[in-house]
Amino acid sequence: MSAQDVNEEALAALQRLADALSNLDDGGIDTANPIRLSHWRDLTDDVKAAYKMLDEGAELVRATSTKYTLVGKISMEDGKKLATDLRRGCELVGTGAVLLHAPNSGCARSTRTHAKKSARAVVASTIHLINGFLDRTAFTENVGAQRTGAVWSICDAVAKVPRGNRSAMRRDLLTWAGECNDTMQEFAAIVKLGPVRGGAATDGAGPSWDDFCETETGTGDLYTHGEIGVVEACLALIKCSRGAIGACLKAAEAAGDEVARYNDSKENDGSEIEERKTAVLRWIQELHDSARTLGDGVTDLGCLLYPPLELLGRRSISDASGDKIKSELAIQLERQRDAVLAVTVAILDASPNGKEIIPIPEEVSDISSKLVTACGKRFNEAKAAMKAIA
Repeated sequence: MSAQDVNEEALAALQRLADALSNLDDGGIDTANPIRLSHWRDLTDDVKAAYKMLDEGAELVRATSTKYTLVGKISMEDGKKLATDLRRGCELVGTGAVLLHAPNSGCARSTRTHAKKSARAVVASTIHLINGFLDRTAFTENVGAQRTGAVWSICDAVAKVPRGNRSAMRRDLLTWAGECNDTMQEFAAIVKLGPVRGGAATDGAGPSWDDFCETETGTGDLYTHGEIGVVEACLALIKCSRGAIGACLKAAEAAGDEVARYNDSKENDGSEIEERKTAVLRWIQELHDSARTLGDGVTDLGCLLYPPLELLGRRSISDASGDKIKSELAIQLERQRDAVLAVTVAILDASPNGKEIIPIPEEVSDISSKLVTACGKRFNEAKAAMKAIA
């Protein structure tokens, strides 16, 4: 086979692999095959083997990409075997991700998602590299080196993929907490500028590029006096969301201690111990799914807080009802309140099988109780502020 044929064959195989990886089921809440965790801190042998494949495949792709680029610049014919090695490395990475998605792997949604994202990135960057030699753009100036550098960066990132359920789920929780902080800081800065004063230009032209670059709020928009009250209440609810995520983090650790205790148990009735362990692991997964809804909700709520606020719901022309309809902001506020309550109530009622109770630390239970009260109060404040200016 010619070098062109070998590269095209490798490219076609990698594109099939990319399609297969994109179709992997991460195991969301509403899927037909809900996830069943089998481990928490300790990794099973199958999971360890899957991560080893990810690492070895990424290392092979990284090392081969350098040779492939250097040799390809001189002679595509001499680089035929290297294209095959790139394919083998990507297939190793893909196999590792597929194993972590297997139902019997016991891996959480977070674990699967991080592995899938990393594997897809390795395959996509390798496809981009091979494409560069097929369409000859890699021979233009530094394009080949740039694409190789992208492959290196993505392969190096494989080593930083969180390993196992505990690490992956903690990574997600900390990310969502960080998003809460970023959202609060962004909109608190606009609130700090105070209400809009005077009359803005109404020529219909909208803000210019200079306005966007030179003003603190991007578009130069500020809140009205009434909108500030709404936003402050919304930010307080986001603060409650951050507190609930922190409580979830600590509650999951306490449940993880229970799993470790069951693993070390010397009791005779192994089936009962296994049943308790399974119940606690299921509780951790369900708690984390609730926290995911909470974290995603912060982003959705933040998107609705840019001035000017939309406080009136939209009605279709065909809707002749005279009833008021809720705005997207009002609807999302209710969803966020419910998401906070779902997490905190689950922590306060930590009895996964209705019998055994997970010993949640007292400070976490106290925080959860306070969040239940604070969440309802902040929601009512936001609703009252919206009603006052609607």
